Amino acid sequence: SKLLRLAPEVLKALKVAAAFGAICHEDMIRILDKDPASLWSISAALDIAVSEGLMSKVEGSSYGFSHDQIQSAAYQLIDEPDRTAFHLHIGQSLRRLSSRNELENYLFVVADQLHRGADLITDHSEKVDVAGISLLAGKKAYAMSAFLPSLSFVKSGIAMVSDDDWDTNRELCFGLFNLCIEVEYTSGDFDAMKKHLEHVFGRARTLEERLPAYFVLIESLGAQLLTDEAISTACKVLAQLGEEFPSDLTEATVKHEIMTTHALLSRQSIDDLIRMKEMQNTTKRDAMKFLNLLICYTYLGKKNYLAVAVCRMVQLSLSHGVCRESAYGFAVYGTIQCGLLGDYAGGYRHGKLAMSLLDRFNARDFYARVYLTVYGFVNNWVEPIQSAVPQLKEAADVGLSTGDTEFAMVSAQNYHIVALASGKVLGSLIDEMQMYSKLMVELNQNFINTMNMPVRQATLNLMGKCADPTKLVGEEMDEENLLKNAEDGDQSTLMSLICFYRMWLEYLFGEYNRAAETAKKNRDVAKHNLSRFAIVCNYAFYSGLAALALARKGSQEEWRDTIDNAMSQMETWALSSEWNCQHKLELMKAEYFYLNGDFVAAAKGYEVAVQLASKHRFIHEEALALERSAIFHTETGDQETASKLFLKACNCYNQWGACSKTAQV
Repeated sequence: SKLLRLAPEVLKALKVAAAFGAICHEDMIRILDKDPASLWSISAALDIAVSEGLMSKVEGSSYGFSHDQIQSAAYQLIDEPDRTAFHLHIGQSLRRLSSRNELENYLFVVADQLHRGADLITDHSEKVDVAGISLLAGKKAYAMSAFLPSLSFVKSGIAMVSDDDWDTNRELCFGLFNLCIEVEYTSGDFDAMKKHLEHVFGRARTLEERLPAYFVLIESLGAQLLTDEAISTACKVLAQLGEEFPSDLTEATVKHEIMTTHALLSRQSIDDLIRMKEMQNTTKRDAMKFLNLLICYTYLGKKNYLAVAVCRMVQLSLSHGVCRESAYGFAVYGTIQCGLLGDYAGGYRHGKLAMSLLDRFNARDFYARVYLTVYGFVNNWVEPIQSAVPQLKEAADVGLSTGDTEFAMVSAQNYHIVALASGKVLGSLIDEMQMYSKLMVELNQNFINTMNMPVRQATLNLMGKCADPTKLVGEEMDEENLLKNAEDGDQSTLMSLICFYRMWLEYLFGEYNRAAETAKKNRDVAKHNLSRFAIVCNYAFYSGLAALALARKGSQEEWRDTIDNAMSQMETWALSSEWNCQHKLELMKAEYFYLNGDFVAAAKGYEVAVQLASKHRFIHEEALALERSAIFHTETGDQETASKLFLKACNCYNQWGACSKTAQV
């Protein structure tokens, strides 16, 4: 009743403000007041509403209703049959009266008003214009990681175009459908995405028109575990872009590609590479995009293709200039150097180059994958592993914010693996693991979620949340079922991860024979986990310790090769990363001295291992070194020293959060 006592001009202004919602920006009203046909000022009328207490100035630049019920009452003043036309009039007025900058600033509001009145638009040229605004709004929302609003805008735009527009407004139609496909992939709605993909492929006439749809198709195939199909499709597209791959890649072919790339790189300094010209050839840039995709899916299976794809990316960058994708190419080449060539310094340099290129191109959409590669597969061979933990977590969070869902979740998986290997407290770590697991399921990243099960279950086992701490059986997984599924699906990396964590737990809980048997099944761990320090290095460490323990109880000759290989590897790695490896090497040496009866050297070796593990913040391996030292002193008759060491080991295991180990000790 108070509203109805107001002057007609004020009532009209309140209706306009109510059409925007609870808050209306003053600039929007000023745009509407530009209309030369208007005989009254909306701004002046709203100022009267403010003086009446119906509205207030919010933060000095917006009008806000004093209560939601007032906004609702003002909106009710618009007759329901007239509301669609009312919104359309506001949208059309904003579209017509806004400058280019104003339209950019208030794009979402303009698009929203036009969409709410879209049913009344009959003029086809206006429909096309609204579709164009919808596409701009969808792109802007997607860039802000507002995926649901982006999808809403783009679907409204699709509703505006007709079949004839595929001939007359072809670029607009492809823009709308391709963005829709991309948002649906990011949101994990593969069924809806598939329908829109079919529409695009049915309309496309050239490879260029098909490329964006192919790109998202390959991403979605990988996310749905159809990696062979993803690789096959990527190779098919690359062949059309002039980058053919042999149907059968031999070791000789792979070695030739690596040596060719190495020779080309040896002629350039890192500074030269950073300053290289930008790639201009559009076909080569498209090839770089699909090579980038190919790398993603070959890591888990066809690693020969991985090496060749990476080398092609580097070679294209050297011959045609660098681009955004080059950052990822050089990062993965660093992985090849560390994992295949054992050139840790070279890999580290190219990891630094990748980071510089990421900054040069401000390629935030590549942030997750480059950080994942550098901090998950390269830097650990040189830098303290603890320094990679926050970087990998950030990679996961940034990947989610930029829509790089798959690499966000792969970064999360590697964050968990590296964090566990670094000695992060288990209680907080398992909370994060389970939070990311829920996200993986929600985003349809089921394969990555499955790959993450062994590290989650191993963490739960250490915390005492299972029946048998040496078996990966509990709330996350059943090792026998998961191993069988992995074997049936030829998922060698998943099988390797299951075997690694089982072997680790078997050793930690004193099941040395079982640990050694599991280690034998996982001999190709370095191949299946290329350059993944936390797995490869710790496999050598714990399988070597298991062999040392068994050699003391039986034939040394039987375990000599395993011990020698493990210690030789650790010596090499300690030269590259003393922080991460020296305490491991010292513990292995102590066990070796004990094996050979040099008790004085053994006792000293255990002390050094404990000191270094503590200094380098590996609480779990400090605990292990204390425990092994206690066992040594027990078996050599010094019960008093052993008792003190066992208590210290318990304290360290307890700080780590490994309740089951504390109880066992």
